[in-house]
Amino acid sequence: MAEEPEYDAFLSYSHALDQRLAPAVQNELQSFAKPWYRRRSLRIFRDRTNLAADPGLWASIEQALRASRWFILLASPEAARSQWVAREVEFWLREKSADTLLIVLAGGELVWGGDDIDWSRTDALPEVLRGAFHAEPRWVDLSWLSDAEQVDRANPRFRECIADLAAPLRDMSKDELIGEHIQHHRRNLRTAWGAVSALAMLLVVALVATAIAVNQGNLAQERADVAMTRLLASAARENLSTRLDLGQLLAVEAYRMRPGPETSSALLEAVTATPQLVGYHPAGSEVTALSSTGDVLVAGTKSGRILRWDLAGEPRRAEDVTVAVPAPFAVEASADGTRLAATDGNATVVVEPSSGRQVRVEARRAVDQIALSADGRLLASTEDAGDIVLHDAATGAELRRAPIPWEIADPDKIAFLDDQRLMLGTVTGSAAYLALQDLRVLAEVGARSPQNRFFSAYSPNGDFFGFAANDPVVGGFVFEGMPADERTGTPPKPQRRQEFSPRTYPEVLAVAAGGSGFAVAVSGLLQVFGDRLSEGFLEVPGNSQLNRLSFSGDGRYLAGSTGDSVVLWDLDQTDRLAERIAADEPDDYSFIGKPDLAVDPGGENALVLPKLGAEHLRRVGLRDGSDEKEFAAFDAQRAIWVRSGESVLMASTDGTARLISAADPADVQATWDSPGGVDMSGSPEPALIMREVPGDRVVVVDQDGRVVVRSLPDGEVLQDLRGPWPQWLSAEGDVASAMAISPSGEHVALIDRNVLVVIDLRAARAVLVSPGGGDDVEFTPAGELLVQRSYGQVEVWNVPQGSQARTLEASDLLEDSMAVSADGRYAAGVRGDGLLVLLDLASGGRIGQFSLPQPASGITGAVGRSTTIAFTPDSRELLSLTSGGELLRWPLDPRAWAQRACAAAGRDLTPQEWRQVTGTEPPADLRCMR
Repeated sequence: MAEEPEYDAFLSYSHALDQRLAPAVQNELQSFAKPWYRRRSLRIFRDRTNLAADPGLWASIEQALRASRWFILLASPEAARSQWVAREVEFWLREKSADTLLIVLAGGELVWGGDDIDWSRTDALPEVLRGAFHAEPRWVDLSWLSDAEQVDRANPRFRECIADLAAPLRDMSKDELIGEHIQHHRRNLRTAWGAVSALAMLLVVALVATAIAVNQGNLAQERADVAMTRLLASAARENLSTRLDLGQLLAVEAYRMRPGPETSSALLEAVTATPQLVGYHPAGSEVTALSSTGDVLVAGTKSGRILRWDLAGEPRRAEDVTVAVPAPFAVEASADGTRLAATDGNATVVVEPSSGRQVRVEARRAVDQIALSADGRLLASTEDAGDIVLHDAATGAELRRAPIPWEIADPDKIAFLDDQRLMLGTVTGSAAYLALQDLRVLAEVGARSPQNRFFSAYSPNGDFFGFAANDPVVGGFVFEGMPADERTGTPPKPQRRQEFSPRTYPEVLAVAAGGSGFAVAVSGLLQVFGDRLSEGFLEVPGNSQLNRLSFSGDGRYLAGSTGDSVVLWDLDQTDRLAERIAADEPDDYSFIGKPDLAVDPGGENALVLPKLGAEHLRRVGLRDGSDEKEFAAFDAQRAIWVRSGESVLMASTDGTARLISAADPADVQATWDSPGGVDMSGSPEPALIMREVPGDRVVVVDQDGRVVVRSLPDGEVLQDLRGPWPQWLSAEGDVASAMAISPSGEHVALIDRNVLVVIDLRAARAVLVSPGGGDDVEFTPAGELLVQRSYGQVEVWNVPQGSQARTLEASDLLEDSMAVSADGRYAAGVRGDGLLVLLDLASGGRIGQFSLPQPASGITGAVGRSTTIAFTPDSRELLSLTSGGELLRWPLDPRAWAQRACAAAGRDLTPQEWRQVTGTEPPADLRCMR
């Protein structure tokens, strides 16, 4: 038995113009002639999403169209130009009937010509309606209603229009419907007035009961929300290794339901999982083919769609191309993507996406394999147990035909090696190389795989063959394709080898062009080997199954298919959140050392001092990465912004300093001598630190515990404290592990391996002494002190009370690596393995971590010890600068993480997925980007 339609009507409109009028029409239709006890008299579907922003939602639109009895078109010139309105109308005409299509004229012109719409005078209807009506269609004129805010139910003209529209939906005459509307309106008024007296009597009782119930209800709802968010966050984490797209969507829902450290942590873990992920691309139906040529990736689907990616341009966006092939098992592209080819064995088509032109290529037998030349001029194919054929791709005309060499009786691969040669290969690695000019055999290679229990593949252009065996003794090999002299049949030597456990039988294999890498999928776990990887090997989780794999031409990108989605990875990408601002200067680095990094008060520029004693200081624009200025650094040790960012103060290791105009590096505003004529102790690291504090002052602290306060801009010494401090320097030759200055300038913290000392500058004495030294200290904006102990624990101290307040989950941070955000929300530090850790200061919990990339130069594996971090003044971003590496920006707003997660998932959470995870009915709106 057929299901009853779920909606009385589907409302189609232009989102660009009618986003205000469409809801008004929907509301009036649903409330017209409505009894008081019903929620609505009609159920009208109105899409609230923007298909232009997310074409992947089309499947849900089709479902709503099928579930509707009538189609209401809000006609206007904007709707006529909308591809999505046209697509909805086209679907209705194909699946339903023009007899159930109603038109509401919202703007423009609509003229009936006698036997069809007068298209020379009509501009409000899409072209797909040309010839659809055999008689004048039903339509209502609302073009006089210029603004949705003018809607007035008491307006007789508007009420007449709504009645005209609602009558066929209710299967009633217009007069009957208006009469019923008046009766219900009067009855509703009588019912309402009768209820007023009873409600008044109950009001006092209700108010008392409500006060109690609201408190209990709020508490119950809060507990339910906490339980639900924890369930969603836990499910998100569980799915990251096998269903990464779902894990990201669940993490977004958990954060949206209850923002906080726990859900932020789950969201950050989701958006940083599988750092190489570019994104998932729902294809609408099962992916049946996947291949790449140069920088172009193409995928074929069971529904006959081809998705094309320009990997050199915008790899996150796919172009949709429809071909006259129901379910292609092979798709190919020219190097520039201007021509695509697809075949299902019976039909082979060449399409030009820019024009939509399609050329059918005739074959004598079923087609097994196809290939397009790099320039898109030639199409090669193999026919079942027969010939290899060369076609003109522009016309489909057959150019040459030759029998397939008997040694390659069942080819598994055909490819253009270059503009002169073609290759045919089998699953065992035996191959023949043919001249394009006459299809004669140039050379042949015998089988190169084991006899059984293996999986094989060729590179996209056929220049390399590889196999992976389910035997650790045999392992996996990649072979050169063409013998060096093109004549001998001597099999080439293996170029790469990787052993696999017998328990990990590979399901699919891909080989990169030039043999630069290969990848295998084992139960959805992707294992990649290649020259592009710093370790030579990479495991990429996130999927339970991968059916196909394909490398891009340069080996940077790797694509796979899983069900009805294509997933894309960037093997050069080390983190999904990091944004590159600028590169450091690799020539300055051959040792483990930290650069100096300072951000101006406006967050627009950063000072980058490459290393101790550097000859110059760079000012880098944080928005565009431009090196706007370069300052002579005169062996500078530290550089900070002062005077609201108008000046730059650079200090050397002995405490001398220069005050320079930020606008003009040649303008030296002041030169400061060593304080009191006595050099400060600024070597080795951490040398000295300085900070501008209220009152036009700068506090400078060196590694011996000397504290100097100087005035701006002249550098006059206001205070010079040299200790000795209690228990300080307990062993001869000891220096501070770290120093810190409070934002108010009231306190200075010093720590060595034996003791922590906090100095009150107003009293000129130590006010806090704590034995058991440490590695780092840092003040929060509120004046609390973070203390990193030598045994790893990070403590938070209340300085005025002289007591420890709490601890942070940061036992694995490196010494002298902590930073605190200006709003006091975050703390961050760096681990020895190159992970950047983000902490929530209020709870002390760990939110998550980012992966720092290995620098292009410098000491391998030392990224953690050669990285400096700093928060931007608005606390919305974290910056990292690595010696010989790059200046990177890391967004800290969980809403930005949610946007990245939604974009990477490429779709919305489905109601079925919500029910499976939570066991409850889903919210009305599950759009990820809502």
